[in-house]
Amino acid sequence: MRLERDEVLLLSDILQRYQADFYARFRKLLRPVVGNFLPISLQSYLDELRELRAELDGLPDQQGEIDDRFASLLRHAVIVQRLVIANDVEARRVRAIHPDVLEELDVYLMAYTALLNAEWFEQAPPTHIPQLTEFFPIEVIDAELASSRGEQPARRYDEKFHILQAPELLLSDFSRVRDAAAVRGISVALAYLDLDRFRDFNAEYGEPYIDRHVLPSLMRRIEAHVYLRGHAYRIGGDKYCVLLNNASEHEALDSMNRLREAIAALTYEGCTTTTTVSIGVVVVQPECHFTGHEIEQAAAHAKDYAKRAGRNCVASYRTQFLREQDLYVLGSSTVHHALSLEPRRTLMP
Repeated sequence: MRLERDEVLLLSDILQRYQADFYARFRKLLRPVVGNFLPISLQSYLDELRELRAELDGLPDQQGEIDDRFASLLRHAVIVQRLVIANDVEARRVRAIHPDVLEELDVYLMAYTALLNAEWFEQAPPTHIPQLTEFFPIEVIDAELASSRGEQPARRYDEKFHILQAPELLLSDFSRVRDAAAVRGISVALAYLDLDRFRDFNAEYGEPYIDRHVLPSLMRRIEAHVYLRGHAYRIGGDKYCVLLNNASEHEALDSMNRLREAIAALTYEGCTTTTTVSIGVVVVQPECHFTGHEIEQAAAHAKDYAKRAGRNCVASYRTQFLREQDLYVLGSSTVHHALSLEPRRTLMP
């Protein structure tokens, strides 16, 4: 694989930080048990990282060809470090308001975007990376994750209806669940739900009726659907998010399609109008470089796509790159086809 000068400089920096973070993570748990001893498989992986760094450093004029076998290692390092940088940028953004400062923060991620769009990155196959679960009991890992996060925030319900979780819990819950799932090599899902034509519904029946008879019943249905599987959050008057723990792509899409059907089947006292929802779903694999905020935005974007597709349907992405052209719609009559990633209807070329 050929790398240009800018790529080599950035990849060398990424690899150095990734290597240090990876080593520190294992050493922190290994040292109390075996001192300075490193298992052979772990030592071999670290040796491979050193070999890759040496090959990058040895390129003439800091550009040229490196062995294709290193592409998967570089891909993984980029994903891990991009997520670290993106989370840091998001934390900094909330403390700034001036456009120049915000623009400067965006620059930090632009170089990573170029790497993510590189041909070698998309073509590099996944590779096995030593996992904490191969060396330590889950109890030890979970305790370490909890310690690094600090105390879990107390559960809070939305301040108006007290049925679903408060919106400010969403991203902290997602981070906690995502970390625990990644350790186990499993995926989680985030869905964004929006009532269809809610403004017209509200105008016809009035806000007092909607708040008393419609929204509480609808939210109870959402809460019951995700009970013991995750959490549901009231984001706004007609918008909700669902976090599904340990959900594969098939399970997440099937679950949200069944929830869509259950909501459409609800009836309300003195009302002949049917409530339907448009849903956007993002399934987050362990190796995902997007932040929680970016994933929430992607789910909201998929929800908007579902609305443009005719409403009362579920939309998701074909790949983990979460691009516009990857969006597709899942229909109730074609659920099994859609779950195998065959689109019922697409709006983008």
